[in-house]
Amino acid sequence: MQPAKSLFEVTQDDIVPNSWSPDDKEILCTLQPSTGGSDLVLLPASGGKIVPFLANKAEVTNGQISPDGKWVAYASNESGDWEIYVTTFPAASGKWQVSRGGGMEPRWRGDGKEIFYIGAKTTLTAVPINGQGSFSTGNPTPLFHSQLRAQVSSTDLFNYDVAKDGQRFLVNRYAKPQQVAPLHIVLNATAGVRN
Repeated sequence: MQPAKSLFEVTQDDIVPNSWSPDDKEILCTLQPSTGGSDLVLLPASGGKIVPFLANKAEVTNGQISPDGKWVAYASNESGDWEIYVTTFPAASGKWQVSRGGGMEPRWRGDGKEIFYIGAKTTLTAVPINGQGSFSTGNPTPLFHSQLRAQVSSTDLFNYDVAKDGQRFLVNRYAKPQQVAPLHIVLNATAGVRN
């Protein structure tokens, strides 16, 4: 096993790894500047400076490189609502909208022929992909509803993952506790206490 090495020094901005390129040379990351918003950037796996990949006035996050390395699926709120889009890789050129009515957290099936995402009302949704030459999608199919857990921090970007065959899902969901501990509030706790 090789020793750990630092790839990039994070200062006041957050940088969250999202996806490795198929050749393992680059990591697609979400950059969250301290000034607000988010963009997609590439970080060389050998270390060095980050390279802008996709930035616009809207927020862009959840970048996922396709298994064949030709496409990137991502979430953006450029329409006013969060939706799933696809652009080309290694250079972002063109844009295709995949979701309708909301979408976050895209994931590719292992053969690249399907994109999964969390749609309206936290419904996990699948969309068939035709990526031969040009990009096109089929009709979205709702798979199942899941009560996802609340986001813990701004760097908490994914609630699920999918097996390469697209048949099994690992979902980080909210689990209601069996019993909630009572909350005790003490008023004037220091009244009458001498220092």
